[in-house]
Amino acid sequence: MFRHDLEHTGETSDVIENPEDLELKWKFKTGGDVSSSPVVSGDYIYVGSDDSFIYCFDKNTGKLKRMFPVEYYDKGLSRPSSLSPVVSGDYIYIGGI
Repeated sequence: MFRHDLEHTGETSDVIENPEDLELKWKFKTGGDVSSSPVVSGDYIYVGSDDSFIYCFDKNTGKLKRMFPVEYYDKGLSRPSSLSPVVSGDYIYIGGI
């Protein structure tokens, strides 16, 4: 859930065991800011960026697999970075205002 809870606090009550053992696995610099929640589907991670693209990465290597343009970004609609994609079958959905 975007910002984790119904109040959108961005906080969680989940406990990560041994957080000091967490390590960065990979990183990628998109062409813009990212504030959406990443979506994991199978072996892929999807995330929106302010450069008008949804990015698809291999979740294990971080290798860029594909970029999907967000058509209506230039018409003043929601910024892609705040849109969390949803994956269902062979389709990727994003919302907007």
